[in-house]
Amino acid sequence: MIVDELLLSTPHDEPPIPQPRAYSRADLNSGHPPRVQRRLRRSIILFLVTCLTTFYAGAAGWKAEFLGQDPAFWNAAWENSNNRERGLEYMASVMAILLAHEMGHFMMTVRHRIAATLPIFLPFPSLFTGTLGAVIALDDPRASRKQLFDIGIAGPLAGLVLIIPVLCYGISHAKPTMAHPTLELGDPLLVQMLTDWLRPELGINEILEKQNPWLMAGWVGCLITGLNMLPMSQLDGGHVIYCLFGKWGNVIARLTLFAAMGAIIISNYYLWTVMIILLTVVLGVNHPPTSDDTVPLGRARTILGCLSLAIPVFCFIPRPFL
Repeated sequence: MIVDELLLSTPHDEPPIPQPRAYSRADLNSGHPPRVQRRLRRSIILFLVTCLTTFYAGAAGWKAEFLGQDPAFWNAAWENSNNRERGLEYMASVMAILLAHEMGHFMMTVRHRIAATLPIFLPFPSLFTGTLGAVIALDDPRASRKQLFDIGIAGPLAGLVLIIPVLCYGISHAKPTMAHPTLELGDPLLVQMLTDWLRPELGINEILEKQNPWLMAGWVGCLITGLNMLPMSQLDGGHVIYCLFGKWGNVIARLTLFAAMGAIIISNYYLWTVMIILLTVVLGVNHPPTSDDTVPLGRARTILGCLSLAIPVFCFIPRPFL
């Protein structure tokens, strides 16, 4: 499964202290904070490795295999111009979506002067996606309610700014087919709506091939964004729901967890079991308090937050593999 943004924070009992500023270019060039420089090297290395794994995922045609299973594939992926072009287009589009998502979060930490890690991309040697997404963590847990709301919601909104045009281009250029592919993928509501709008000529039994790099990148982007905006734990949706409703957000998170567990049992579709365990055991269900839960969000943020709760409805894919 793909795990994307987990803006980590921890409960605290001590009174708020002045917030440290986010790392600036002067910090990176000063030679005086080695930890910051190590993080920069780590982020760059992981970004480049993720570019490599996503390239080979696209070049392979998004197979349910791992890199290295077929040694002959390495040369074929690069020497075949069609495979190479498909891999490069998928790599560029999916990495742009992930980068937009992470930079949405990061730029908000800079705006609010909250110390945070640089975006950390997660390569994965799977020829299906090539990545597990990316994460960013807050170094300072003392963000206020309003600051955490801005940081949490900025990533999904920034990602959607690229996901929608990427999907539109992919859907417009994808080839229709009557045959069922080897690995059939479920579509989120957003893809279904855009397909009905952009490809009205498709027959009842026709589907679009997912062998289109732009369509596949948009599909992965939808999966990441829809998953992150579920109102649970410390996912982006968990941050938003807590900032909107305070401790009642934890009630909503628990109800969402119970509903997810019930849906897994009823549908006999256990793919999301690992995700449920990760959320409940590692991160916990309840959201920790912010430094100041009494700060009002204001009307504009409240409306935007409520509207953002519809993102999982349009982007989440309950059954990614049919």
